[in-house]
Amino acid sequence: MLICFLFELFDEATILIQGESYATISLIIPTVLGILFDLERELSSSTLILASLCKALISSIKSRFSGLLHHVEIDVSFDSYSMSKRFSDVIFLIYPLLDGRFQLLWLNTLHTDVKARVLEKIRSAFVHFVELTYIFEENSE
Repeated sequence: MLICFLFELFDEATILIQGESYATISLIIPTVLGILFDLERELSSSTLILASLCKALISSIKSRFSGLLHHVEIDVSFDSYSMSKRFSDVIFLIYPLLDGRFQLLWLNTLHTDVKARVLEKIRSAFVHFVELTYIFEENSE
């Protein structure tokens, strides 16, 4: 039954992220963090068989989303950086803010200090975007 629970997390995430009638970029970081934290909780209270499955899934997520996890200061071993460029754009932090379902709620799972640094990254990215927009509009006139 516990194995079914673990795979239900991935099934739900896959269905959500493959949505065709709504924007899905805002789902990425809340979904990845949710699954990762659920797996880590499960790992701490699992049997030996489930523990090895949880470890493998955690390792895979950290490898696949290492660029994204770096933004929220989640430790990823160096050999897991196989796809570090993917998902490393700060846009993945900004879009949940613009989505009414998430806003900043997904940050509540992070430690207070990390949350403050991530908020600063988001703020800086917004300021940079506004500056670029202003420069572009000035040059267009």
